[in-house]
Amino acid sequence: MQLVKKSLYLFIMLVLSVTSFTFYGSTDVQAAPDSKRVFLYVGDTGFGGVYAKYSITDINQLTNVNEFVVLPSPHWEAYRDGSNDSYVKAASYIKELVNTINQSRNPKPVIIGLPGLNYANAPFDKLSPKLQSFINQIDRELGRSVNGFYFNCEYMYNNPNSTFDYNNLMNNKTVKLASDLSSYVKSKGYDFIWAPTYSNAESIAADTIKRVGYVANRTDIFNEVLLQPNYYFNGTGKGKVKAANQAPDLNLKGVKHSIDKQQVTFRDGKPAAVKLTNNKTRIGVQMEIDGKISWGDKDNNLDKIVFQKRYQEYVDAYQNFVGSYPISFYAADKNHFITSVTNSINQFYR
Repeated sequence: MQLVKKSLYLFIMLVLSVTSFTFYGSTDVQAAPDSKRVFLYVGDTGFGGVYAKYSITDINQLTNVNEFVVLPSPHWEAYRDGSNDSYVKAASYIKELVNTINQSRNPKPVIIGLPGLNYANAPFDKLSPKLQSFINQIDRELGRSVNGFYFNCEYMYNNPNSTFDYNNLMNNKTVKLASDLSSYVKSKGYDFIWAPTYSNAESIAADTIKRVGYVANRTDIFNEVLLQPNYYFNGTGKGKVKAANQAPDLNLKGVKHSIDKQQVTFRDGKPAAVKLTNNKTRIGVQMEIDGKISWGDKDNNLDKIVFQKRYQEYVDAYQNFVGSYPISFYAADKNHFITSVTNSINQFYR
């Protein structure tokens, strides 16, 4: 009897030890249930250049981050439709940075961004096969390090020469592509996330928010939707930024309402679309910061104090959500990876 009990005990302990760890690449790292992410851009910028590369030292500085989003440029011009092996090229840049992360002091899992789709006239109805091939390559070469994929498109565009169809969401080519890719990604056991612009042009602000709301509140395309307030970069106030492109501080309130209610709302807290009862999409925020917090913006005649103040408004609005809801940071690129930026990220995620 003692031998049986001992054998049973050893078996239970073995099961517990095996199920207590998730393996990623050459290292053992835990997935992030309530993410504290940073977006890291790699490869072609879409403007004729290449993003500067992150080093192991850079990665080690982000001590309070528990997951990275490694992604190509969001601009369509960088990789277009995958012709001439451009998606393969994007994957090689991604693989290089993931290997760097895996060699860091405390490796973290990653979300992989799809090649950029920010272009209203992109052939969304023809991209799924090539993007699935891209996903297959990442799955094959980096799968153990990967928690999910990111839909690298900040808007849900109209079909060319038509309005957005709210009655049949799948009649919109951007939404249909996202839905098809979602099914494919999730069939492989990965999450699918999105970080859309909440609004960035006052003339179409209500419609922009409404589109995000319909996708987030009425479909399960995305596991998580992280809303970009856009206020840090284009906030109202002095400067040369055109009024039509400004994002008021009310965006901060609208995003906060959305997280509190776990459904996308307008700025006044009213739902942007009626949420389906079985909807499980989690709503979070894309924090925004860059080197302007130390440099200012001479081109627009804005002092660094303007950006410090704007960033502090983000902290005041969203600090209490840390650890409870998904959060990520857009922090520009490696050239903005300065002490004031990394310290701000670590302090926010403390």
